Amino acid sequence: MSERTVEVRCRPLEAAQWEDFERLMRTSRTCSTCWCMWWRMTRRDFRRATGDSRYEAMRGRVASGDVPGVLAYRGDEPVGWCSVAPRQSFPGLESSPSLRPRDDRPAWAITCFYVAPAWRRRGVMRALLDAAVEHARAGGATLVEGYPVERRDGRMPSGDAYTGLVRVFEEAGFVPLVRATPRRWVMRRGVDAEPGARRVLQAYCDAWNRWDLDALFALFADDAVYRGTHRVLEGRDAIRQMYEASRAQGLTSGLLARVVPLVSGTWGVELYRQRGQGGHEIVALKHMVVRGDRILGHDLVEGDAAAGELAPAAATRGV
Repeated sequence: MSERTVEVRCRPLEAAQWEDFERLMRTSRTCSTCWCMWWRMTRRDFRRATGDSRYEAMRGRVASGDVPGVLAYRGDEPVGWCSVAPRQSFPGLESSPSLRPRDDRPAWAITCFYVAPAWRRRGVMRALLDAAVEHARAGGATLVEGYPVERRDGRMPSGDAYTGLVRVFEEAGFVPLVRATPRRWVMRRGVDAEPGARRVLQAYCDAWNRWDLDALFALFADDAVYRGTHRVLEGRDAIRQMYEASRAQGLTSGLLARVVPLVSGTWGVELYRQRGQGGHEIVALKHMVVRGDRILGHDLVEGDAAAGELAPAAATRGV
């Protein structure tokens, strides 16, 4: 079968779409006994329940007005499903030793995917992921979490990938928060984050590390804004003059830059000094606002506050 990406349309699962959801779930023996209740119940309650009682539980939720996720359609045919809701909606997630909440930031959780066999490897998971983020945004979310797995050598059994794939989440702009198990990551995305931000910020770091200000400021918008500890600068030219003055005064000499994941579900730029035996000292952190292929501005955070905003995954060099 061809693996080219196909266009699908996605929409939230509401009562009017229940028959489509049911039809899709019945294409899988696992889904037609789980009914996407694995994370929505405690482990004890899930194991005590039957396939029929889980079916009734999900149908009751949808009939009452709950919108537990999004469906993907190819024409009129339902071809995929993604579960997304506020994290507290998932008792199984809240009590999981490896996927428990890492902090008290309110977040929506993307807990599982199902794509009908005939439509796998066609871009449906990515379309569902994008739609899930938009659904969370419409529901008032500012932060979305997912729990995807890494594909290792060879093909991965489809059942192992039900929480999504790291590669797909990365493409959609999610950043690694922490490795939960040897194969599974907790990943986050601020709903307003730019999916291509990491590429832009890597170009920024490359230019910084060779101190090529022409290349670096080619990434900035003309009306970019810099917010530091003691001042605000407006305009690319003003920010460049500040960079040049800081270097002339020796304030940034010896500082290297790298892209790092932040607990806020975005990418930032860490300025650091290398220390002996592979260590490094964090000097400052830059929150970068990226739209398209341009940096609109950045906020500078210094000292201990900078370290506190790094995702635990940032401790792994090269994430």
